[in-house]
Amino acid sequence: VVSTCGLGEYPQNCKRTWMKLQSQDLPMTWLSGVKFCVFGLGDSTYAQFCYAAAGFDVRLGELGAHRLLQRGVGDDRDEDRYYTGWDAWLPELWKALGAPQLPLSRDVPAACYKVTASPGKAESPPVPDDDIVPPGATKLTLLTNRLLTPESKDYDRDIRHYEFQIKGTPVSYKTGDSLAIWP
Repeated sequence: VVSTCGLGEYPQNCKRTWMKLQSQDLPMTWLSGVKFCVFGLGDSTYAQFCYAAAGFDVRLGELGAHRLLQRGVGDDRDEDRYYTGWDAWLPELWKALGAPQLPLSRDVPAACYKVTASPGKAESPPVPDDDIVPPGATKLTLLTNRLLTPESKDYDRDIRHYEFQIKGTPVSYKTGDSLAIWP
């Protein structure tokens, strides 16, 4: 499963893999014996719709890997967004893998944890904020949080513009980079 970012960019977390696959030193049999399939996520209003998925699909085949089934695509513009393509593609994946077909379900599984509230005030929380920053993450100050979509019950998306203070931190950012946010 791979998305396409911006104007045909590969996601940051797979760029190194993509660049390795582009090496002219790789023989066309480098992936022989490897089976693969690709599902792409994108928005068909962009000219480079599912470009990264198409790139991986073609290149893996060129390097000798065996395609189990045709590339699937999830279009954010479909009625059910990417689920429209995913729901059609997933049964074919199970069949190609020889796995029992699972019923399609979007139910949220039961939580495997329990949350308990501790008394405290916002000014002095029972657990300091620094204790909940995941390993390898950097705590940043939010400078801007602006809603970009209309506030309307007819509009089902909440798209925002965020700006963070990164000056003086080890964080850098380039167009197309992704950012994980923990509350």
